[in-house]
Amino acid sequence: MSTRKLTSKALEFLVALRANPQFKDQQEVLDVIFDALLFIDSTGQVYAFEDYRKHLVSDDPPRAVAAFDTLEEGEAWLKEHPNPPSSAYVLIADQYHQLVYNRELNHRRVFPHPVFLSITSAAVLAMGFLLLWPLLRRTRRRKHG
Repeated sequence: MSTRKLTSKALEFLVALRANPQFKDQQEVLDVIFDALLFIDSTGQVYAFEDYRKHLVSDDPPRAVAAFDTLEEGEAWLKEHPNPPSSAYVLIADQYHQLVYNRELNHRRVFPHPVFLSITSAAVLAMGFLLLWPLLRRTRRRKHG
């Protein structure tokens, strides 16, 4: 089923939930979900949403909105951006960083993403071990053989 049809069915589903007295305490939450789906449709982002959903089930790494060689370049970009994303990933020297922007406070910050740093570090260590393992085995055989 197309994303547009799924979105339409989801909106119908939310309207039915909203009419159900069992969900009376959840009206505001249902309204936010409903409005988010309407926002996607009314701003012409149905295909972007479809691509996002496909990306979620792929093995691809998270999407980054921009890439920079240095942290200073990333911070300068964020500082000068007239309407930055509220939260997103950026790559700095091929490492994932999180950017945050609070419009009310005009707070803008870029910081290393701890989970991706640890995954990347673990992957580098594992690759190093795999590359060195044959050499270590040969050296060990010579000592004990």
